Amino acid sequence: MRKRKEEMEGLEKMIEQYESRAEEDAKQIEESMVLARKEGFQEKEALKQEGVEEEKSILSEAMAKAGNKVQEAKKEIDAKVEEVRKELEAQVATFSAQLVEKILGRSIQ
Repeated sequence: MRKRKEEMEGLEKMIEQYESRAEEDAKQIEESMVLARKEGFQEKEALKQEGVEEEKSILSEAMAKAGNKVQEAKKEIDAKVEEVRKELEAQVATFSAQLVEKILGRSIQ
């Protein structure tokens, strides 16, 4: 009887030890999962921020290219306006001379 009681007490102690170890393992697993979630969230946020920075960089580059194209177009338009202005000035002088000749009825050259 006594021997059986000792065996039972030994088994109960073993059961308690296993339960205690199982609880510790469960806590460690839970802590690991919490840490993994936290690290995953941080990685997700880092990737998100990296994406935002890349988007800003791409948009900035596109805006710079667009700005350059606008500047080139303005220069081209200004050059054409100047060219047309010179042509018109030359034509005005010719038309003015022709008009004076018609009014005077004679050549002014």
